[in-house]
Amino acid sequence: MRVFAFRKYLFPHISRLFSARIVSTSSKFMLWIFLMLIFAINVFAKINYAPLYWNQIAIAIKTPLSTESHTTLAKTYWTNGLYSSARSELAYIQTLKQRDAGPTNVLGASSPGELSLWETQTEGIQKNYNVWKRIVSQKTDYRDGYIVLSALAYRQQKRKEAYDYAQQAFRLDPTSSVAQKLLLLTANK
Repeated sequence: MRVFAFRKYLFPHISRLFSARIVSTSSKFMLWIFLMLIFAINVFAKINYAPLYWNQIAIAIKTPLSTESHTTLAKTYWTNGLYSSARSELAYIQTLKQRDAGPTNVLGASSPGELSLWETQTEGIQKNYNVWKRIVSQKTDYRDGYIVLSALAYRQQKRKEAYDYAQQAFRLDPTSSVAQKLLLLTANK
């Protein structure tokens, strides 16, 4: 008898807290909760982290044969610094126009001409940026120079430099509302 009692203590019986039915039912329930959580995260991300031009992308997708929607999207891409996406949108507009065998005039300008216009604007911004950088290096207490330099750096997608120049303008004149707005704008990016 003592052998069995000894074995009883050697291998104790561990009772289950939950039956198998509860575990299998809860696993299905947890799967549905997990799927709803993924869906909720996607909705949250779309609302809070979608690009500012998401509406224009949606319009271009809904109307794939509309040159106006794709031109607007290309301009938005270009102003946000997404140059390759803007070029591909303009190329798509060209294929639409060639397919229709109509004139290659899109909203008053041909796509390659519009692209060259946008590129010259970008070159002009770079040239102005270099000029203002030289001016500010000569006159280090020129608040408006730092404000202009911050705005030009921001348009060129140089976010850190834009923030640094906005900080310098704010240091020179903490009461300037323009410097405060620029500092907030560049701090967010």
